[in-house]
Amino acid sequence: MRGVSREFGRPVLREVDLAVHTGEIAVLVGGSGSGKTTLLRIAAGLERIGAGQVELRGQLVDDGRRAFVPPERRRVGMVFQEHALWSHLTVHDNISLALPRGEPASRTEELLEAVELGGFGKRPPATLSGGQQQRVALARALATRSDLLLLDEPLSSLDAPVRERLRPLIRDMVRKEGRSALFVSHDRLDAWHLADRILVLEEGRLVQDDLPARLHAAPATESVARIMGAAGKLAVLGLGQGRIAAGAQVLQTAHSIVAPGQPAIALAHPAAVRIEADGLAARRIDLMFEAGWWRTRWQTGVGELVGLHPTPPPETAFLTIVPDALFVFPQ
Repeated sequence: MRGVSREFGRPVLREVDLAVHTGEIAVLVGGSGSGKTTLLRIAAGLERIGAGQVELRGQLVDDGRRAFVPPERRRVGMVFQEHALWSHLTVHDNISLALPRGEPASRTEELLEAVELGGFGKRPPATLSGGQQQRVALARALATRSDLLLLDEPLSSLDAPVRERLRPLIRDMVRKEGRSALFVSHDRLDAWHLADRILVLEEGRLVQDDLPARLHAAPATESVARIMGAAGKLAVLGLGQGRIAAGAQVLQTAHSIVAPGQPAIALAHPAAVRIEADGLAARRIDLMFEAGWWRTRWQTGVGELVGLHPTPPPETAFLTIVPDALFVFPQ
């Protein structure tokens, strides 16, 4: 996509540039209303663009004017949020009709087994749970052997253990068969476990396109930092040379983009918040156990921090923050 824009009475996508390469999984994340599903539907040919260009395999498929290749000629596989299964067909037939010509019939059963629905082939979709229907939709998209898969939150309605088993399945099938995938998700774990690259949309703009490790270490905006797991909100003041004033305390950060004297917001990855003998004075306001750690909300004189601690922390403490995991953005 080059300079792709789209409006529905208001701007939904604003001059988006992106590329998905062969064998790559790009995970598209962003808040509700950021334009993720619209972008996916444009790639599929289900929406026209207002401006810009869309190319598939080097061919122009939409320029917002005369050039337009309809969805049935784009050779992409898509999984919708709402499943979109054919209700008058069995589960088996929903999948088998998507198989390319000459594909062995056994492929349908292989896919059903892969998505943990072996033995469900004769059932109509209406008799399945929402999560089971989503797995049928995923199997049908995989059956097409399309070199591009467009997946609109395909794991959102599944239980956590099933999501954990299907993520490596999707990743393996994309890589082994030389496919590409554009995967929309609200789930941070989808990004960590699936993505070769993560794309972040904010209010229709692509604000960051990066490797997962880079996105985690150097988020471009406050919302990207939060998507990647940073938390809290401190009102601070820029001091220059990577330093900020949090009340009377001076904190060091590797990621400050604020000028000296400029008001700013600071947040941090919880695992980087440490209890020390000296630092930012804080009072514990909430505590919960989370997978072997104690997630703690701290109130300081300049706002909240969230920490992950190996043991239950005291009611009051002094906190420090690892500079590499402290992010500061203009207020």
